[in-house]
Amino acid sequence: MRVRLGALLVVLIALSRCATTADAEKEVGAKYIGQDSDAFFSRYGPPRSYFELKNGGKVYTWVGGEGNKHIPAQTQTIVPAAPGAQKTTEKTTTTTKTSGNTTVTKSKTTGFSVGTAAAPPLTVVTQEAQDIPLYCELQITTDAEGDITDIRATGDTQSSGFFGSRCAEILGIKPK
Repeated sequence: MRVRLGALLVVLIALSRCATTADAEKEVGAKYIGQDSDAFFSRYGPPRSYFELKNGGKVYTWVGGEGNKHIPAQTQTIVPAAPGAQKTTEKTTTTTKTSGNTTVTKSKTTGFSVGTAAAPPLTVVTQEAQDIPLYCELQITTDAEGDITDIRATGDTQSSGFFGSRCAEILGIKPK
């Protein structure tokens, strides 16, 4: 069952296309390059800072979509075997040589638990909880009149979902 579920997940991932940082840059650039910077900032919020250029233009730093994605800790419960419990594992290895000869090796391992009857189940942390920062940072360059001449992503994290770019998510860019 786990193998089928895993295979299905791999197929779904392969079939789905996520919007990337490059997709976000391309689409937002196509929409806003040549437009007054006010059009972008009135839609997505004000810039965090700016730098004035000698030609009268500006380079703005805009940051949006700030937040955190919490990934809970992963744990595994280990249940001790009852005293005298038997565990048997079998392994078969088939090797075909280039000459056409086939070698089959079989091995069997049997072990006995020496656990104690009073041992309670033990829960162990296999991966600590994480808080992953999420944000999109763009550098927006304008000319002296305030028209956007370039938009570049200078910082982009994963989206708040499973896949894709935070910039694409915040800017509303759909995968193609």
